[in-house]
Amino acid sequence: MSEAPETKPPVFNKIPVSATAGVAAVTALFAYGLFSPAQQDFLTGKLAFFVPPEAEGGAWYRYLTYAFLHGDIQHLLFNLLWFVIFFVPVYKYVGAIRSYGLFFAGTVAGALIFQYLYQNTEATHTLIGASAGVSALSGAAFRLIISPDRNFYGDPKPVRLFDFRFLAVTTVMIFINILSAAFVTVGTGVQEIAWQSHIAGYITGAILLSIIEEKK
Repeated sequence: MSEAPETKPPVFNKIPVSATAGVAAVTALFAYGLFSPAQQDFLTGKLAFFVPPEAEGGAWYRYLTYAFLHGDIQHLLFNLLWFVIFFVPVYKYVGAIRSYGLFFAGTVAGALIFQYLYQNTEATHTLIGASAGVSALSGAAFRLIISPDRNFYGDPKPVRLFDFRFLAVTTVMIFINILSAAFVTVGTGVQEIAWQSHIAGYITGAILLSIIEEKK
């Protein structure tokens, strides 16, 4: 009697506890801000990233904490969904600590490029959302997912940075980000998508995966 082929469970049945913790932290902050506009303003004033940084004190931690704030429920759910999707394959390859390292490195990269682009403008610009960090995870995850010898739940060898498949995926990602920035807003409908921060995060994650791989 032949055995039935083994089937692997879908990705959402294998969400690691470390990913759940990140989702819970972001959701808790968003829920806190829902209680009143004053509480939302308090969180924005304390955690968001501003350009120029001096606009709200310029604390260094804002390069990280802006990732925990979101403009509306759609913004929150969209980022959490993609966070989980891209976190899982990266987690399987490098573990929880390095996965969050990638996430926060992309977050910082997103803030830095945002600061560079708007530093000479007179108006104050605000950056919120986990998209740059999620983009960093996606840059790393795509190198694993499109690998010819990939195993979504195992330990694939990532494709090279300049592999034509990864370059094709990167081109599509850049196009989608630019297109989204032209037609989509978040929050009250007046805050534009910081697509440059997304791309900075994506490139950061893709490059850092190579550095992490060498140290495995």
